Amino acid sequence: MYKLKPGATNPKFLIPYMGFIFCITFFDNISLLIALPLIQKDNDWTNSQAQWILTSFLVATTSCAIPLSRLGEKLGFVNIQLLYLSLTIVLDIGMFFTINFYGFLALRFLFGAVTAGLLGSKDILIRLLPNQENIQKSVFIMIQTGNYICLIGPAFAGFLVQYIPWKYTFIIGIFFSLSSIVCLIFIEQPPIIQKNVKFDFIGSLLLVIFVLCFCFVFSFCALFKTVYAVISLVLGCVFCTIFYFFEKRSENPILNFKFCKNPVSTITICCIIGFLILGCLNYVLTQFLYGKISQIGISGVQCGAQFLVIILMIFIPRLQKKILNRTIILFAFASYAVFNLLLLVGINNIFCFISFYILAFTSANIFIQILYPMALMSTPPMYISQVAAFPTFARTFGQSLAYSIFSMLLQVSKEGVIYCILICGVCGFVGFLLSIFRLGVGSYENGKKAFRQEQVRKLEIDTAYEGIHEVLEDIEEGCEDLLTTE
Repeated sequence: MYKLKPGATNPKFLIPYMGFIFCITFFDNISLLIALPLIQKDNDWTNSQAQWILTSFLVATTSCAIPLSRLGEKLGFVNIQLLYLSLTIVLDIGMFFTINFYGFLALRFLFGAVTAGLLGSKDILIRLLPNQENIQKSVFIMIQTGNYICLIGPAFAGFLVQYIPWKYTFIIGIFFSLSSIVCLIFIEQPPIIQKNVKFDFIGSLLLVIFVLCFCFVFSFCALFKTVYAVISLVLGCVFCTIFYFFEKRSENPILNFKFCKNPVSTITICCIIGFLILGCLNYVLTQFLYGKISQIGISGVQCGAQFLVIILMIFIPRLQKKILNRTIILFAFASYAVFNLLLLVGINNIFCFISFYILAFTSANIFIQILYPMALMSTPPMYISQVAAFPTFARTFGQSLAYSIFSMLLQVSKEGVIYCILICGVCGFVGFLLSIFRLGVGSYENGKKAFRQEQVRKLEIDTAYEGIHEVLEDIEEGCEDLLTTE
């Protein structure tokens, strides 16, 4: 049976695999987001209570993204994905039949944890399977595949939510998981990187606990549970300190701090800001327009915004061949600031609000969709497992902050929408400043206009990971064995 080989795969052959994996999480989240006002009304829940349906998933994904994505180093990235996909099927079945609110939240948390590892290991495979010349093309195809799904998904989800019970979305999720398993059958297992190295379970547990604590700080603030928020903050600081000193002594740390430097750190922070802005725009849209237009109408607005993103992303790669990524990101941040201001001005007119929402959403998507591949390209392929989960962490952490903070603002004030938009404007300004003073250019951009060698931000790989040369030799030998077996 023909299989896609590591280092020798045409990126186009990965499109079905990319699409089904992306659908598992996107369709699940967009369906619940569109249905959230209905769920609140049917169960008589407040904004802060209902947002836990989304937040529980995001908190789990944020806290588990890094440790669970690295399990593939020891078990194999294809094997670990098969395990995660099997678990998503079991959890989808459980969520479909569960009636109890707290039982449902527990399953949402587990589902978020499993998909965290699924998405992180997916990014690793997308980087390892193509040859070196096609890595950027592979990442771009992954992004465009996601864009097309984002175009169709909201309309499909809006139709389902409008005419059938929202829990049936979990049945569709099972179909996506089964389809992903079929795609994985045709992918050859890349060499196992650290077969004889012990996995850092203690470090993973400490990482999950302290990230959970910090996420709960904002969630409890949204519920006005000040005491619980303070306790979570204190516990988060304590476990963060323990984690830091434990990882400094670990032979194989789950999070190597030497990889948390510029450019990786700056790109990750900018990604968090971008996803926080997108989370705000999506959350505010559904809450603001609920009762003013139908659920299908809301999903139609999201489809229209995504369609504009797809059109622009057709031309962006052509610009990237001549213009620095940093320049495009700066322009996108500046454009977002303008449209965010216009969004405030037109808030009393639905047509103006929708129009400026689409433009603001498009601008935010531009810098996100350039930053995301920059995170994956910030290190060579052999180091990808060290940073592959950072984009997933940034996405879910930013969205978790958005749902917690903005649900609180919408609950405490009638002017909550205005405050949400203002906060996003401030975040956009911070991202703009980071892009100017901290975000550099990649060495692979040599030859573009305004490229200067002194602006290159490159991770010092020689000192970034002790013992890495032995790991690299194992990878190279494994790849040579795979390519010469036939």
